[in-house]
Amino acid sequence: MNMDYRIRAKRTFEVAATGGVCWGVDRAIKGVTKLAQLAAERRNPLPAVLGRLVHNDNSIKKLRAMGVNTIAEAREANGGVVVVTAHGRDPKDISILKQNGFTVLDMTCPIVKDQHSRALMLRELGRKIILVGTLEPHPEIEGTKGVLNGDVIVLDSPFSVDFITFNPNTPIGVIAQTTFDPEIVHEVVVKLKKRFRDVLYFPTVCNDIVLKLQELRERGRMADTVIVVSDQGSANGRHLAETARRMAKTVIFILDHHELTPDMLLETRRIFVTAAASTLDPDIEDVVQKIRNLGWKERKRKNKILTKEKRAQASARQAAGRP
Repeated sequence: MNMDYRIRAKRTFEVAATGGVCWGVDRAIKGVTKLAQLAAERRNPLPAVLGRLVHNDNSIKKLRAMGVNTIAEAREANGGVVVVTAHGRDPKDISILKQNGFTVLDMTCPIVKDQHSRALMLRELGRKIILVGTLEPHPEIEGTKGVLNGDVIVLDSPFSVDFITFNPNTPIGVIAQTTFDPEIVHEVVVKLKKRFRDVLYFPTVCNDIVLKLQELRERGRMADTVIVVSDQGSANGRHLAETARRMAKTVIFILDHHELTPDMLLETRRIFVTAAASTLDPDIEDVVQKIRNLGWKERKRKNKILTKEKRAQASARQAAGRP
C-alpha cells in the first residue's frame, strides 16, 4: 500500500499557459457566431463559411448546430453572407463571390493579412518570393499563393533550399506561414543567405505560435509525455507534436477528452499538456479534468506567465505592425 501511494504521488502534470485558441481564431469564431445570431433574430439567411473556419472539428460542429454551413467552393454559395476563414483566401475567390452579388465577411486573421502585405512589398522590390510553410494543401498557403498570383516558391525545410535554381545574385524575399515553426524558418533563412547574396526576410510567424513552441521547449522538457490537444488538420498542432517528438517525448495527439484513455498513460509519470491555436478552452479543460480524475496532480507555476489577454493584446499589436 505504501509503495503504491509513493508511485501515485509522483504522477504530476502541468498545463501550458500559452496553449489554446489564439487571437485570430477567437476573433473569427466570435464574428461568425454573432453574425449567425443576428441572422436568426432577423430571419435572414444564415451565413456559409468558405472552407473550414478554423482547424477544429468541435468548433465546426458547434457552428453547424447554429445553422452555419461549410462550403468547399464559392459556387456552392446560395444566398446570405459568405464568410472567408481565418486562414485567408485567394483574392480571385472573393472577387467571384462579390461579382455574383454575395455579401462577403472577411474573417482573415489580420496577422495573415500583414503577411500578404509584406509579400507584396517584397515583390514590388523586385525580389523572388520564398514562402516557408507546409507543402501539404493548406488554406493559408493557397491564399498567399493567390495574393502573389502563384509567383512564389514554398519550402518546408532547409534541405529544400538546395533545389532552388536561381542565380546567386537573384534578390530573394522571404516570408513564412504564420503558424509555422520559427526555428525551421530561421534555419531556412540562414541557408538561403549562404546561397544568395541578397536575402531580405520579413518575420511573419504569429507571436502566439512562437510562445506556444517556446513554452513547450522550456517547460515540456521536464515531462516524459506531452499531450497535444488539437485537430489533426491543425498545422500548429502538428508542429507542437513534432517538436515534442524531437525532444524525445512520448506524444499523445487528441482532439478532446473522449480520445484520451487510461491505457495511453500507463507508462507516464510527468505530463505536459499543450493545445493548438484552434483549440477552445472547454476542450482543454475537459482533458485536464480527465487527467485529474485518473490520479495525476497538477503542478502549479511559480513564475509569472503571459495571460491570454496579454497574448491577445500582443497579437493585435503585431497585426497592426506595432512592437
